[in-house]
Amino acid sequence: MTNYEKIKSMSVENMAEMLLDASENHFTYCNHCSHQSFYAPHCTSNNLRIDCVYAVKKWLESEVEE
Repeated sequence: MTNYEKIKSMSVENMAEMLLDASENHFTYCNHCSHQSFYAPHCTSNNLRIDCVYAVKKWLESEVEE
């Protein structure tokens, strides 16, 4: 199951909790972006719109981590 598939099956309450957890953990999808890493904890992108959309798409298409 991908993250996208999991989100589609969530209730509104579950989704709100997931988004709150993600924001407190610096957004899970940032781990799929080359502009954010252990060594660069703050985003270094020059084009957030393109880079963030790419990272979110990669995260949505990745398998759910339990």
